[in-house]
Amino acid sequence: MSRMTRRRALLIGNQTYVDASFDALPSVRADLAFVGQVLDDRRIGGFTEVRRLMDLSADQMREAIYDFLQDSRDDELAVLYFSGHGTRAIDTTGEFHFIATDTDTRRLEHTAVRAHYVNDQLEQCLAAQKVVIIDSCLSGGFATGFRTSDPTPKGAAGEESVKQVSALESRGVYVVSSSRAGERSFAGRDESEPSVFTNVLVEALRTGEAARGRTDVSVKDLFEYVNSKLRSNGAGQIPVISASGVDDRIVLASCPQAPIDLTPGPPPITGSDLPVSSGKSGPPAWTQLLDYYSHCLRAESDSWLSADDDGETYVVLEDSERILVGDMDSDHSIAVPAEAGDLVAESVTGHQQLWAGYPAVVVQHRVQRTRRNNRASKQFAPLLIRRVEVVESHGTRRLSPVGPPIVHPALLSEFMTPDEATVFVQTFQPHWHAGSRAEMANDIRQILRNDFEITQVQELEPEFLESTLDIDTPTDGARNAAILFRMPDADSGPNKKLLADLRNLRDKVAEIPRTALGAIAPATVSAQRIDGNAVRVVTPLDCNEAQEAVIRSAMTQPLTVATGPPGTGKSQLVVNLVATAVANAHTVLVASTNNRAVDEVWERCEQLLPGTVIRTGNFDNRGNEQAGLTNLTRLTAPDTNIQTAALEVDYTNEEVQRRRELLDDVARAEQRLLDIARHRVELGDKLDLGDAQCRTLFEAHDPQALVRRCRNALRFALFAKWRSRRLMRRLGIDDEARDPRRTVELLAELAHAEDAWRQATADQTSRIGDDDLLSGVHQAAESTRTASRRLLDSTVRTVAQTNRRYIDALLNHRSGSDWAVRTAALRGAPAWAVTALSARNFPPNPGLFDLVVIDEASQCSIPAVLPLLFRAKRALVIGDPMQLDHIATLDVQAATAAERMADVSPVWLDRNDMSYLRHSAFHAAARAAGGSLLLDEHFRCHPTIAATANNLFYNGRLTVMTDVRKLRAPAEDAVIWHRTEGTAERAKKGSWTNPAEIRAVTALVTQLTQPGRLPENVTIGVVTPYRPQADAIRKRLGRDDVRVGTVHTFQGGECDIIIFSLVAAPNMPRGSIDWIDKQPHLWNVAITRARSQLHVIGDERVWQQRRIGQELLAAATGRPVETQPSSELTKLLYRRLRNATETDFGTTVLGHHTDAVARYDDGTAHAYVLDPGCADARPARHLRVMLEQTRLRVDPDRRTHAHRVPAWQLYLD
Repeated sequence: MSRMTRRRALLIGNQTYVDASFDALPSVRADLAFVGQVLDDRRIGGFTEVRRLMDLSADQMREAIYDFLQDSRDDELAVLYFSGHGTRAIDTTGEFHFIATDTDTRRLEHTAVRAHYVNDQLEQCLAAQKVVIIDSCLSGGFATGFRTSDPTPKGAAGEESVKQVSALESRGVYVVSSSRAGERSFAGRDESEPSVFTNVLVEALRTGEAARGRTDVSVKDLFEYVNSKLRSNGAGQIPVISASGVDDRIVLASCPQAPIDLTPGPPPITGSDLPVSSGKSGPPAWTQLLDYYSHCLRAESDSWLSADDDGETYVVLEDSERILVGDMDSDHSIAVPAEAGDLVAESVTGHQQLWAGYPAVVVQHRVQRTRRNNRASKQFAPLLIRRVEVVESHGTRRLSPVGPPIVHPALLSEFMTPDEATVFVQTFQPHWHAGSRAEMANDIRQILRNDFEITQVQELEPEFLESTLDIDTPTDGARNAAILFRMPDADSGPNKKLLADLRNLRDKVAEIPRTALGAIAPATVSAQRIDGNAVRVVTPLDCNEAQEAVIRSAMTQPLTVATGPPGTGKSQLVVNLVATAVANAHTVLVASTNNRAVDEVWERCEQLLPGTVIRTGNFDNRGNEQAGLTNLTRLTAPDTNIQTAALEVDYTNEEVQRRRELLDDVARAEQRLLDIARHRVELGDKLDLGDAQCRTLFEAHDPQALVRRCRNALRFALFAKWRSRRLMRRLGIDDEARDPRRTVELLAELAHAEDAWRQATADQTSRIGDDDLLSGVHQAAESTRTASRRLLDSTVRTVAQTNRRYIDALLNHRSGSDWAVRTAALRGAPAWAVTALSARNFPPNPGLFDLVVIDEASQCSIPAVLPLLFRAKRALVIGDPMQLDHIATLDVQAATAAERMADVSPVWLDRNDMSYLRHSAFHAAARAAGGSLLLDEHFRCHPTIAATANNLFYNGRLTVMTDVRKLRAPAEDAVIWHRTEGTAERAKKGSWTNPAEIRAVTALVTQLTQPGRLPENVTIGVVTPYRPQADAIRKRLGRDDVRVGTVHTFQGGECDIIIFSLVAAPNMPRGSIDWIDKQPHLWNVAITRARSQLHVIGDERVWQQRRIGQELLAAATGRPVETQPSSELTKLLYRRLRNATETDFGTTVLGHHTDAVARYDDGTAHAYVLDPGCADARPARHLRVMLEQTRLRVDPDRRTHAHRVPAWQLYLD
């Protein structure tokens, strides 16, 4: 146990909020006052500094937290307290967010302070002891994303106590939350009374009751007292505690001898009174930002060390290992070893990062030719590494470790797949105490054997290190050698071209504003826009309104961002955009870090006309480039010249627009009818007139005449009451209790509504029918596709023939840089496709292309796309944050070092979604663009499968438009759960297998592939979260016609039938199951790979209590119907259809939810789709979707007809 002499606290409370969704919290001021008083009081907290801040914006909160934690020293206790609203982004990541005064619920992730930001600042804070106390609703959610050694935070009373994990030193973080992740926390009754949680906490410290006989109060003592009190008094909120790297008591306060009367402290400083930011969190210069990303890439590089560089990039340390094991002197540092003196001095002079590593792993097949004599040099990398800082103490240099040990990126890349590396990095935690070399050696042996399958060439004895590195033993494996090294130059690794591009960008920052890169950051630039009317949209493939909106934006805006959920036509959108760009004489580059995404677009363009898009890239794709360019040189003249083809496209586009205008008119008219009908009913209710009475009234009295009579009765105020009463009697409404004037006013409104209803319904008699409406839309769309193909064909042929000499020059280029001839060749070959890492195939000229399309941007790192954006004037960035995302193996300490070396503020990076560690290229672009355009119609999966993913991951925002009749393997049950109870077994590399599920998958595949069971050409895939499970299934099946892989290998692919093996079993550690459960990206990709059938192999005992498992189980069992209050429209529909022979309501037809199905004696069935009106939606699009969805329910095989029922028709007499 240790009590820190230096004790500091930052108290933040937000009482008022701009967004009306958040109620004001008057008790926040009392929370800050009372917590501040107990911490200030020398008899209790005795804190040396307590800073109170209230009503801060999100930026102010980030800056205050950053400044407070960065100013901490390694000999202090740092306490961060927050009181205010908190919430979780349930629809996306589930991450906890601190609500600021300027938080906008519509843009939560950008206007609140994310838990991961606070977590990152805690991880890099030097304070020996850190405590976070959160008093807000859902605050237990902070620990859901918090890197804890115990992944399941526990309350103390009646539950398992907080797990104490062995750590390097008594240096850790406690997080105390006022309620669980799904619970509310309650405020005080007024501004003078603190919240329920804070009130108990303050009383526990003020009275000393939490000490329970001790002379001081630890964080755990305090938590257990507060937890017990809140549980016993039925407060309705259960506090939560989480610990990370804590192996001893953290003393928070002294125990007073008697209850203390608190003394009021200074009032909190409000956000409006804080000084304007000094600029340290302002936008960096482009040179700084580029330096930051370069530092990150180098720190994350998988570059190996060369054994020949002993004394230059590394030294072998002698005697005992001290840095990784945490064997420090009293000042938490060690003297510079004699053998490392020169290396340390050179690193200080060159501002280079130093790392310590143990044990050294030599891999025999990895050799590097030295530049000096071309001799092969063995390469190696230490298994575990820990960053080291050079500090000054009493005039001498010493080495101080920073952050925990991590695995060297080179070994992760060499021995693990990306998904395995992700799992390992997220779960790895050192389990040895400071100075315990035997424990460390045992841990490392297990990691080598179980996770990496690396042998020990030398017995690991960190107490007695080898003085040299053994590279002569011809065996791969670990050596008992510890090293101090500079991370080698990454410029020779896989990021070589990217780093070269970033260096080139650094020299051309003045050019950035006139490129698409200028729209990203650091500062807003004037947009270079094109007149939208000058753009001719060319769509050789299907194109809906959302896709067209993206195309028009991409052709006119410097930056467009689109979210493309699975099955929403992302590839056809890109093909149509390429066609539009080429037909408008623009150059276009399609790029992604995902080869499959690039190939998909290229292959679809090849189907339209070979050579439309030239595929280039690495050596393997240079053959495709040659073939594409050769195809262009062989193209004959077009059958139709460009001008004629363009006029045809213009004409067909105008016809499409006319059809949309017709849909718009019809939808608006139907909505007006519905509004009138509802108004009639509302007025009749106010007059206590039923349908029959209203009908009788207007059969006897013309509505227009009745309006005039009512107005005449009300004309003179002096006689209005008497005349109104007389009119009522003449109309048969003789009720002395009624107010005559108000009654006649309502009658006038009702008569006017009746007249409007009659006129509007009369207009509907001449309206074109639904079948003709939809047929016209389809014909216009087909005409546009045909004309677009002809224009694209004519343009590609004409441009290639006119500029053939430039294409030939590139084809015939043999030596030296081809940048000049490649640039010229764009005149004849305007469309190209390339992976992001091959962007340097094109010269780094600003705005070289008119447009760049970056696909799968959620998987792209930010620096990977910067050179692409620089090479274009405009950009379309497409991604999906709910699918697999960018994986950064960089640790927080290395990311912090990169920020400091480049002098880039982490506050700014987080605010702008530009952090290398946390954000993808999609995040950064969406933040800069102010949001993204959603592709909102799904066409791939069976409706049951699509609806499951839509509800789980997209909050129901997608419209499912899948035509089940076109699926190759449709089934009555699209989601099938195969209950499999087994035992999970630990596999190599920290992964898992489940033999029972392996057998179940094998049996199911055998069953499905029996002759005659499925139509020909049906594809089957098996997907699982774990690679060893996939390997075992593949080996057991022993067949090439079934694709087997992990979720990561299936992104971008799909099969008619997917078998999803979940692996998890009750015997697995809860943390391992939680890891799967909290990966919505993995689930989303796995589920949406299935077009026709999704078979889930899993243990219901594990998944029936977890949200995603519950949804899949519900889908598999037909989702039990829950009794819901009937809506007005469904009641009216029921009245219309109740006399049919047999009618089912709320059923499905061809997988689609259908409002009603009536079956008749002649064997026919009629499906009814209720159209509730367009309301605030786009009228034309709404009606088109309703017409299409009605068509999707027509089933000739079962003699099922389908009808759209406009809601207004339910009000017809």
